[in-house]
Amino acid sequence: MVTYSKKIREDKNMLGLGSFFGSKTDAVIYLTLFILIESVFLNSSFQIVTGPILTVIFLYLYFCKKKSVLVTTFIIVANDALGTIFFGKISFQYLLLLFLAFELVTKSKIRVRYFILAIIAVIMAVQPYFTSVTAFKSVIYSVVYIWTLITQYQKYEKDEFIENLMFAGSIIVGLIALHAIISGGVVYVEAQHTEYYQEYQRRGILGAGIGDPNFSSLLLCTGIVCTVNNHCMRWYEKSAIYAITTVAMSVTLSASGILAFVLVNLLSVVVNRKLSKGLRRLVLLLLIGVGIFQIYLSLPEACHIADIDAYIEKMEIKYNAFVNGDFYSATTGRSDLADKYLHYINQEQTLGRQLFGGNSVVELGIATHNTYLSWILQFGYLGFIMLLLYACKRLLKIYLSEKNDIRRFSLIIKALYLFFIATLSVFDGSTFALMFFFLFVL
Repeated sequence: MVTYSKKIREDKNMLGLGSFFGSKTDAVIYLTLFILIESVFLNSSFQIVTGPILTVIFLYLYFCKKKSVLVTTFIIVANDALGTIFFGKISFQYLLLLFLAFELVTKSKIRVRYFILAIIAVIMAVQPYFTSVTAFKSVIYSVVYIWTLITQYQKYEKDEFIENLMFAGSIIVGLIALHAIISGGVVYVEAQHTEYYQEYQRRGILGAGIGDPNFSSLLLCTGIVCTVNNHCMRWYEKSAIYAITTVAMSVTLSASGILAFVLVNLLSVVVNRKLSKGLRRLVLLLLIGVGIFQIYLSLPEACHIADIDAYIEKMEIKYNAFVNGDFYSATTGRSDLADKYLHYINQEQTLGRQLFGGNSVVELGIATHNTYLSWILQFGYLGFIMLLLYACKRLLKIYLSEKNDIRRFSLIIKALYLFFIATLSVFDGSTFALMFFFLFVL
């Protein structure tokens, strides 16, 4: 059977942004879309102009050009950063809700497995609301995001959906990363007054987990996985987006982000035993980056960049702390927080709560910074074991499946999220939807 991704590789005319655009008219529309999105990223006041135009373009692409995966991915990932549709009153999430309603009304019913997973996603999103952690609007958005991803996944053949998802993810994360490079990143409002953030002047990016450096680095790594593995672009197009996304990582100063970055690149090499020319060029680009970094370290102080120096300093501190056994400093207090939560669950909870959960994800007044711990709090040890076993079952099934491009992407993206959620509390919003989709649906 000839898969969609194999068809793309065999037909050289299907490669590249130009072929994706199609006609010259469509090329103008896509370029206008990208420019408008980047414009509203750089100056939110432009939303008065960009909002209605983006809405028209999204509707055209969704219904006329059948680019529903691209449109929904753009809205899910960028969400509030896109501004509003009309005069600051209606967000693009409502447009996403329209698309979801259209699919549910006009298309065939959701398959049983996907329907069960969608219900589980709703339960996971609603539970923090009933424990007074998230707002009702946040729950609605989370549910719309994940149900949209599931309906789009069911709408297409698996490989065609994933190719479109990778292309859309690469483009939108690349545009967000470009904004971070130009603007210097977004200040994380909830933590900007803490001593830790003031010391390192950490910043984030727009989109999923807006402003949070760790959520931002997860989104950037997701974009890198999409860029490296998609076959809809030529090697130089992928190299440009890869470079932009990598440079944007420096604004986050996220140690977890740089470890995840190394992980996904190594996995890309390991999984691809027979590397394509494009992938070999990306690996070469990474090696060149390492060489440039070594040259940078040898430059005089006057030629250094503050953000990069702060990143290097932070990584050195964490490395030295880890070598010396100071796990509290190495994990920025996460190991100590995990100990407190495990003690609370095991020593201060009833057997029923330990087995079946029902706790708040901020039971001790602070988020767990570990989604696995959040699952134990929410659903108890039994629920946690079931969720983890199912995620591992999906990973194993993909590992044992036919060795193709879809398998490669699925393995790497699942590994990325299984690694990263050990350092983040993911229980709502678009990041939650992406996590749930990649771990349990894909």
